[in-house]
Amino acid sequence: MTVGVCTGRSRLAAQALLRSSGLGVTLLAAREDAMRPKPAPDGLRYALDVAGVPALAALYVGDTDADVEQGTAAGVPTVLVGGRPAAPGARVIASLDGLLSMIEEVG
Repeated sequence: MTVGVCTGRSRLAAQALLRSSGLGVTLLAAREDAMRPKPAPDGLRYALDVAGVPALAALYVGDTDADVEQGTAAGVPTVLVGGRPAAPGARVIASLDGLLSMIEEVG
């Protein structure tokens, strides 16, 4: 399974945050990788292309309305953490605690 981050931050800023968090990811799609910022699907589509994963085989997890809009526009099943969905089709979980069971469910 490929775990990646798709962010509107610059690559340098995202790498610094990832290093400080200790979160290991195999793919980083940063602001420089997208022609248009969120909620346009460009960054997420770039990440899917690099990973070689079709949109329906991925799961996009976000925490903002722009994330939900981006996932929906890219055709990726989307989960919103700690909020209400701004776009149809997004699933909502209260916290990251429920994410593992959701990933197992999606397959």
